[in-house]
Amino acid sequence: MSECCEKSCGAVVFTRLNGEIKYVIIQSLAGYYGFPKGHMEAGESEKQTALREVYEETGLTLTNWQCRGVVTFLLEEDDGIFGEFMYLFTADGWEGTRKECDEGDLQWVSRAFLDSLPTWEGDKIFLDLLWQDAPFFLLTLRYSGDKLLEAVLDGKKIR
Repeated sequence: MSECCEKSCGAVVFTRLNGEIKYVIIQSLAGYYGFPKGHMEAGESEKQTALREVYEETGLTLTNWQCRGVVTFLLEEDDGIFGEFMYLFTADGWEGTRKECDEGDLQWVSRAFLDSLPTWEGDKIFLDLLWQDAPFFLLTLRYSGDKLLEAVLDGKKIR
């Protein structure tokens, strides 16, 4: 059984507009929605990766942010287990002007819009933790195909 792990970092960037919280998402050219994130480059820290990815994809330089958790994705496949560690940041302060994103359409959307999108079952878990302003967390999500087999939050099985 082979094992492979990647590291990615990203941020949930938000603001308050007209009394409502809005979030930056990117609708990819293939139609999928996601937050600004990407893989670490050699020599980068998790913070540097998150800041770079947000800047590259949005044109915004984060000024007020924090690391909120680490999500470990484990995907069981016929030839082994593929893993990814995602360092999850939130940000509510930035400088700069939003730019066109070459990865898709950049949008400010409401939480209701986010909640209406089809997502992986485990994504709902870590997004709920963010909405609840949970303290720093470690979340492991184990999948087979698109089926969530297990979710472990801070060492305790929750699904």
